[in-house]
Amino acid sequence: MQFNRTLMAAFSVFVVAACGRDPVSREVSPDPFTSIRWVNAVSDTVAMDYRIVDFPSNASEPSLAFRASSGNWRNLPPGAHHIKVFFTNTTAAGTDVSIVSQVFVDTTLTFDEGKKYTIVHYGFAKAGATPKQYLIVIEDVPPTPAAGQVDLRAINAAPAL
Repeated sequence: MQFNRTLMAAFSVFVVAACGRDPVSREVSPDPFTSIRWVNAVSDTVAMDYRIVDFPSNASEPSLAFRASSGNWRNLPPGAHHIKVFFTNTTAAGTDVSIVSQVFVDTTLTFDEGKKYTIVHYGFAKAGATPKQYLIVIEDVPPTPAAGQVDLRAINAAPAL
């Protein structure tokens, strides 16, 4: 019986302390962010690795096949980010360091706070092919459809042959 009273007293002290105005339990707001997603539209390569190399995040996309996208947007801090694109290491050639360390794109892109972007890897990677592959940054601004209507957005990323 004495043990139960001691336990109840300790629990009561804990509950009262937890309800205090301790700065550890303060309300916090999320850090500012931007959102990106990837699309691989380079038809003459294997799957590619899209890496944000200056900030560790889940916004990078490994092993993205041709005609594939990373799906939903992924958050990262707004501002300039260093981006590199490589061959993926999940193919048969992926065990060869000279292949997977080949950089196809090495650039810096800037993203504004609160905006969403689709980054399309476009063109051809083979030497002499045109257009030469590069990244296209598209700001995603969804329209507001009228009541009872649906809006559809399509991006034709096929290079002219």
